[in-house]
Amino acid sequence: MSNRTERRLAKRQDGAAGAGRQAQELFAEALRHHQAGQLAEAERLYRHILTRDSRHADSLHLLGVLAYQRGQHQAAIELIGQAIELNDAVPFFHNNRGLALSALGQADTARAHYERALALKPDYVEALSNLGNLHLAQRRIDEAIACYKRALAHNPDYAEAQMNLGNALREQGGLEDAIARYERAIALRPDYAEAHNNLGNALHDSGHLDRALAAYERALALKPDFAEAHNNLGNALHEAGRLEAAKTQIERAVALDAGYAEAQNSLGVVLGKLGEQDAAIACFEHALASSPDHAAVHNNLGVALQNRGSFDDAIAHYERALALQPDYAEARKNLGGALHLRAGARSGALLRERMKDDLAGVRGQYETLPFPARDPEGERHVLYISVADTLAKVNQYCFGGARDFAKGLRVLVAGCGTGDSALWLAHQLRDAPAEIVALDLSSASLEIAAARAAVRGLGNLRWVNASLLDLPTLGLGLFDYVSCLGVLHHLPDPEAGLRSLAAVLQPDGGMAVMVYGLRGRSHIYAMQEILRQATAGIDDRERKLAIARDVISSLPPTNPFRLREGWDNIQQGYLKDDTNLWDTLLHEQDRAYTASGVRQFLASAGLNVQAFATYKGTPASCALQYDLDLYVSDADERARLAALPQAAREDLAEALDGSLALHTVYATRARQAALVPTAPQAILSVASELASQAIARLAGPDAAIPVVLRSGRTIVYQPSAKARAFLAAVDGRRSNIEIARAMAGDDVASFLAELAPALRVPAALHWLTARTAAGTTWPALPMLGKFALPLRHEEPVLLVEPAS
Repeated sequence: MSNRTERRLAKRQDGAAGAGRQAQELFAEALRHHQAGQLAEAERLYRHILTRDSRHADSLHLLGVLAYQRGQHQAAIELIGQAIELNDAVPFFHNNRGLALSALGQADTARAHYERALALKPDYVEALSNLGNLHLAQRRIDEAIACYKRALAHNPDYAEAQMNLGNALREQGGLEDAIARYERAIALRPDYAEAHNNLGNALHDSGHLDRALAAYERALALKPDFAEAHNNLGNALHEAGRLEAAKTQIERAVALDAGYAEAQNSLGVVLGKLGEQDAAIACFEHALASSPDHAAVHNNLGVALQNRGSFDDAIAHYERALALQPDYAEARKNLGGALHLRAGARSGALLRERMKDDLAGVRGQYETLPFPARDPEGERHVLYISVADTLAKVNQYCFGGARDFAKGLRVLVAGCGTGDSALWLAHQLRDAPAEIVALDLSSASLEIAAARAAVRGLGNLRWVNASLLDLPTLGLGLFDYVSCLGVLHHLPDPEAGLRSLAAVLQPDGGMAVMVYGLRGRSHIYAMQEILRQATAGIDDRERKLAIARDVISSLPPTNPFRLREGWDNIQQGYLKDDTNLWDTLLHEQDRAYTASGVRQFLASAGLNVQAFATYKGTPASCALQYDLDLYVSDADERARLAALPQAAREDLAEALDGSLALHTVYATRARQAALVPTAPQAILSVASELASQAIARLAGPDAAIPVVLRSGRTIVYQPSAKARAFLAAVDGRRSNIEIARAMAGDDVASFLAELAPALRVPAALHWLTARTAAGTTWPALPMLGKFALPLRHEEPVLLVEPAS
């Protein structure tokens, strides 16, 4: 080689090295801008490098990353793909292309890139975490957890993997483990706003509402423009009853991201609760514009339309929600309810049409207006639970817990109306050799009840159109169980009606009776008197109803009826439901009782009260509300009042409570027929899903459960460690004596005696029911309500169980 050639080659090499050094310097500068968030300057420098060297793979890769950060996912895929074509052996290229592919829903291709990254770098924790996120999005939770755990095995201090593992555990239902992971992520990165937000979600789901609020607020302190945290905080404030504060937070989320369908949905729900129905509907429609297949938004728009009285439109949206998500229980519940409520609205119109006709007393009223209003089509979606007719409780209170219903049962539903009690009993007994005789004065009501039963395919019902006063002469035979709820107080002679029922009750049978409560309906009777005075001398029924509507709609905030019923309930339950307004305030006749009056009333037919129980499940009354000790905190006063007769104590408790508008009781001829929950032979079972959650919570670190009763009073249930251990051992199979022996050895009697006070609350709230070994076992009833503290006392009111 000549010297000239050698010198020329050396110059070229020096020039190439200089160009390479310049490109490296430019790339380093671009990277600094990128890391500082100066994306425009970073992009300019990356592109400048590529004008000099179109094969600069690192610049192509980071241009793709920059595009991904801007939400330009297709551009990111193409740019990083070009980098991979130049160098397939860089794990970071594959990981970041996987992120862009995941964002566009191309899961299989994304997974291939994550797996290629891990083949190149097995300890690549970011790729493991991202692959876990992909699995989690596809509901492959076990695979997701395995990825996160592999990442943490390589780097236990990787905060993102700790948080993502928390997300997977939360999806799996392991809330306490999820909370621990979020807290670990926060310990590693105290400024990790996303981990604070997700911690709030897990705390919220586990019922720790106050702690959830604090977590969301911390997330927002760290990241004020965090739209998701604003929405979550708003939802938590909504649950806490702080509607205006909730509205403010969710409005902030919407302002940050107008296309955020979840926030628009949340805002619509809150506005609906605030009575701003038009604004709520606008929010839901806005959410559907950006997310037309969002089942929850269709459901909530249905609720808003229903609240405005647009039942047909509401039903269409519930049906759309179910078409999108067939297992959407809330939408199915709402659809069934809307069909029944639409029937109520139509019956109100029928009432106005026929108001000039002679309704001929109570019979005429219910022939014209079958009550409660029900549409048989609603039976295809929901089944109403008649709370008092739940056979696990009937067995405990009427049959000493020893009844085997598989051997058959004869039931009389006296005054069945449109069939709620009859259908619930027939549903429970559908596989038993049972007969339910449903009797009612109104043939129109029986027609609706029979149509509902036909939809459900219930064949163990017999329909009898007659007065219960005629029972002794109808030749129907004797019954093991009689249900008469909301009927006797409408008779001109309730005692005669009760005697008719007692005449057809088996000697060892039981009965459930509901009558009006005098103290709790005092505001209703005051309003009835006002309307009697306001309509004095007016015989035209349609004009009477119009006057009643006008009076009710003009009530001042200080009126006792408005205070007790609540303005929202008045608008929905009275001003938009003429049937209910007439039945409650303009009824032909009714009578009400005190607690002691109920005992005297039943005694007049040779019956004894076994327990005060629940008629309506939300909010539910409970036996505790008849317990004077609930209202007296001073121990000396409690001791003094303990000397009062039981009936006098119940009357005093009723007067102090003020909310007992209905009295529901189980009664038998025997003086003592109920099974005491602390009896040695009693087998305790959890009655509902809500009860199961409450008892499970007692096994955790927070043993106290504040419970809000129907009256608004809050009691705190905090059993001893021994009682908590006993409740945790309740399994529906072992008797009290078996559990006691396992826990206390031979000292069973004193153990159960010590336990009795602690079981008083869960027994009175019907968290637990009792049976003996001979009695039928019943599964826990499902409930749609979310467990949250303070726990509002409810019992199951419907099954979202479509007819087959």
